[in-house]
This record gives sequence, C-alpha cells and structure tokens, in this order.
Amino acid sequence: MSVNYTLSDSCPSQNHLCVANSNLDPADNFREDELNYEIDRCIYTISCMVMLSFTGLLCHYTNKKNVFYKNFTILSLLIIALIFLIDGLTMGKETCLFPRWCHEGSDDQIIPTFYFYQMHECPRYNSWLADDYPLAKNYECESSEYGCCEFQEIGCDAFYHEGYTYSRYVSLMDHYDGRWQLSVDKQDAEGSNCPTIEEIIYQVSTNEKNNHPLLYLYTITAMIIMCLCIVCNICVVKEEYEKTESDDVEKNTTSRKGLRLSVIPSGKKVETKREPVTMKESV
Repeated sequence: MSVNYTLSDSCPSQNHLCVANSNLDPADNFREDELNYEIDRCIYTISCMVMLSFTGLLCHYTNKKNVFYKNFTILSLLIIALIFLIDGLTMGKETCLFPRWCHEGSDDQIIPTFYFYQMHECPRYNSWLADDYPLAKNYECESSEYGCCEFQEIGCDAFYHEGYTYSRYVSLMDHYDGRWQLSVDKQDAEGSNCPTIEEIIYQVSTNEKNNHPLLYLYTITAMIIMCLCIVCNICVVKEEYEKTESDDVEKNTTSRKGLRLSVIPSGKKVETKREPVTMKESV
C-alpha cells in the first residue's frame, strides 16, 4: 500500500509536506487547517467588538447623544455581517490530488502516491497549477539566457488520468518528454532557483485560499478610520461647546450692567436721573 501526503500550513516541515493518515478520508487530514481558520475568525470578531466598545465609551463620556456613533455602529455591524456572509458562501473547499509517483498494483493497475491539497475548486487539469504559480512571473523568460523553469516529472499524473496499465506506463515513460513550463527565469543551466512541485502546489493552493485575512485587514482598517473620524468629531463638538459656554458667560456679565435711579431735589420740583451702574460679584 503506497503512502500519501498532504500539503498544508499545518505541516511543520519546511516544504509543508506531511504523511497523510490512510485511515481517514483525505479531507479529514485538513481538520487542523479548518481549526486555525475558525480561530482567525474569532480573533477578527473580537477585534471588531473591542473597536465598537472603545468608540462607544468615547462617545458615552463625551457626548451621549452622538448620532455619528450610532451610524458608525450600524455600518460596522453591516460590514461584519457581510464578511461572514462571504465566508459562509466561500468557505467550502475541495480536496484535490496530484499523482506524484506511480507503483504497480494488482492486475497491472497503477497505484499512485498522491499529494493531497485543498482549494475552493480543484483545477480540471493539474497542469493549470503551473499557470497559476504566483511568484516572479516573466512571460518572456524563453528569451532569457537560460530559458524558463520547467518541471518534468509529470508522467505519472498524465498516464494515471489516461487510465493506462502499469506496464504500458513503464514502456511509455522511456520516451515520454512531457513537462510543465513556468513563467520564471532560470538563473543557471541547472535551474537551481526553480520551484519544486511541492512548492508549486503549496503556493497556488495557499494563494487561492488566503484571501479572507486581506478582507479582514481592510475591514479593521476601515473601522479604525471611522473611529478616528469619531474622535475628530468629538473634538469639534467639544470646541464648539467651549465656545458657546464662553459666549454665555460674556452675555451673563453684560446683563449684570443696569441703570440706577437718582433723586435730586431742585426747588419745589423733584428731578430723577438715570445713571449706568455695573454689578460686581462679591468674592
């Protein structure tokens, strides 16, 4: 019985390659990845709640009737709900396989050693992995000094999917010249900088799955910006309040100024005279 392998973030090896548990369904070998994903979702949710609580406290102790905070909370909750909706619609993953090596089985059948990996949708042909390889693309690498990087050990993948027998596979491999070409410049004749098939599969599958942390980052950044807007809004309101309070004090001081009625005897007539007077507060 051949040994199969998984390629995932949870594998501690340098090339992210681990021996798959043959007693489990291939998809069950990725449970740790799913757990890590759920932990990321929890951290994201807690971060958003902390941000909302912090801005709520700011508004409570400065302006209890801050409509801006109310709008901020509603908008933030809608964004969080949208992110979780996107996650719910796209969190389903398929477990893909790549026949790495072929062995002889009973009745001249091909028994491959598989590499298992996960994507939202498995490529129809494994050769598409080379086209989707995300690093250092140069579509004019054929004109470079050493040409493009290539991966030649694809015979097992090709003949297994064609349904050939093992003996037929062996006879054809003597003349098989199939290869994947990557849009990566070779730095020397040996192609020492070229990625291995393990690196290609890992990079493509990881790049395809890890779009959610970027969405989380955008969301939290947007919330921080809105939080700063709230702080600025509070500062403006406070400045206007202090200005209004200063104007009220000035008006109260002015209103304390009045007129004093004086009685001045003049012969048989009594004359009255109004004089301005300023009221001073006692200390």
